[in-house]
Amino acid sequence: MGYHTYSGKNGYVYILANYDRNVLYVGMTDDLYQRVWKHRNGKGSRFTKKYNVKYLMYVEKLPNINEAIQREKQLKNWRREWKLNLIKEDNPTLEDLWEGSKITYPCHPELVSGSRANIDLCYLVPTQSIGTR
Repeated sequence: MGYHTYSGKNGYVYILANYDRNVLYVGMTDDLYQRVWKHRNGKGSRFTKKYNVKYLMYVEKLPNINEAIQREKQLKNWRREWKLNLIKEDNPTLEDLWEGSKITYPCHPELVSGSRANIDLCYLVPTQSIGTR
């Protein structure tokens, strides 16, 4: 299966974990907010739903989706220990970056309950920047 080239869109590689932080999931997307929202609500993947993997541990922002695809493949081949060390470089306490408004993204219309007029008000306030590699 081939991928389209999206030269103007950033790509994101992320690592999720379960509550006990003993199951890790590496993923990539061009829409981080929507993808993590789906994982957190049981709609992201069968694996994350089965193992309750929904806590955002790590994010890398890449210049385009093709680089994100390559980075995801690289991280998926890493040993668990290497992934944990990577996470701990930016997130030493393994806190959920989603909670406490650690990332900034506008809400998507399909994710907001109520009137579409409230979409502009739906932003998370940043307290930590997303890493760029």
